[in-house]
Amino acid sequence: MQRAANGLSNRIDLTLCIIIALAGFAAVYFQIQGILRVALALPLIFLIPGYVLQSALLPTNEISNLWQLILSVVLSFTITMLGTVIMYFLGIPLTAVSWGVWLSGFTLIASIAALIRQLDAQEPNRLSEKILQQFGQMRRVSITPKILRSETLWLSVIAIGLLAAALTISRMSAVTQAQPGFTQLWINSSESPSLSIEVGISNQENSAQDYRLTLYQNDALVNEWSVVTLEKGQTLTETYALPAPAALDDSFEARLYRLDAPDTLYRQVKLASKEN
Repeated sequence: MQRAANGLSNRIDLTLCIIIALAGFAAVYFQIQGILRVALALPLIFLIPGYVLQSALLPTNEISNLWQLILSVVLSFTITMLGTVIMYFLGIPLTAVSWGVWLSGFTLIASIAALIRQLDAQEPNRLSEKILQQFGQMRRVSITPKILRSETLWLSVIAIGLLAAALTISRMSAVTQAQPGFTQLWINSSESPSLSIEVGISNQENSAQDYRLTLYQNDALVNEWSVVTLEKGQTLTETYALPAPAALDDSFEARLYRLDAPDTLYRQVKLASKEN
C-alpha cells in the first residue's frame, strides 16, 4: 500500500514537471516577461531536470527526501553545464530559446522514461522479469557488498562524475574559445621635456586596423590624424605640443574612429582640467 501511494505521488510529481517544462518553453518561445518567466525558469535550471532524471533511474523511491533534494540540485546543475558544452560544440547560440528547448526537452524525455519505468515496476508480469526468469537470474545470489549494490551510491557517483566532467569541459571550452578583440585609447598630460598632451592607441583586435584620431581642446578641434594604421598588437603614441602653460588648465578629449565605420565614434577619452 505504501509503495503504491509513493508511486502515485511520484507520478503526480512527474506530471507537474511535464506541465512546468511545457509552460517554461512556452514562456520563452512567446517571449513572456516578468515574474512568471522567472518562476518557471528557476526550477527548470536548478531542480526539475535532476529530479526527473533520478526518478527515471530510481523509480521505486528508495532514497530519502534529503538525498532526493541534493541529487536533484547536483544533477540539474550538471545537466545545465552539459547543455552549455553541447550547444557550444554544435555551434548553437546560447539564447533563451535554445536553453528552453534543452531544459524542457530533457525534462520531458526523462519524465516519460520515469513514468514508463514506474508502470513497468508495478506490473507483476512485466517483460523485464520474464526475461530475467528465462535466464535464471531472478534469484541469483550476489557476493557484492551491500553498500556497492546501492543504487543511491552509484547515482551519487554518476552525478559527481558528470558534474566534474561538465565543469572540466566547460573550462576547457572557455579557455580555447576565441576572445573578441578590442582597441585601447588613453590620454595623458606631460610637462617633460615640454608641455604636451599624449594620446595612445593599442590595437588588440584580431587583425590590422585603420583609424582616424581627433583631439579636442575645450570642445574645439585642435589636431587630427586622418589615417592611423596599426597592425595586430601594435601600439602608437601621438603627442600634441601645448602652446602655453595655461593650456594645462583646459579640458582635452580624444575621439577615435575606425575607417571601416568612419561616422561612428569607436572610442572616447577625456582629460579633465586641473580646476575640476
